[in-house]
Amino acid sequence: MNITLTPAQLAFIDAIRTYGPAMGLDITQDKYTRESMRQVSLKLKGNKRIPDWVARDLARRGERGIFLIPEVAAPATAPEAVEEATEVMPAAVAEALASVQQMAEAV
Repeated sequence: MNITLTPAQLAFIDAIRTYGPAMGLDITQDKYTRESMRQVSLKLKGNKRIPDWVARDLARRGERGIFLIPEVAAPATAPEAVEEATEVMPAAVAEALASVQQMAEAV
């Protein structure tokens, strides 16, 4: 299994890993507040707009004002790390990932 992230997605994840600790973010977790995502976006892009792939994906929504980004805690390049990340993903994301895996294996 291999999850492919776009360069923009990887850049945002890397920005969380890079700038997060200086902003007081715990980058070993998968939950981030709307305000923390705005701070990262401001550092990365110069504006506070949260990327659509985070803000509009219902599977990445936690409680109110909380976004789920498990890729931050797991390296995006190693398939083993992605499998480990599925253990901490919310059920909806893990279910969607399993569905994609089944489709990929069928091809």
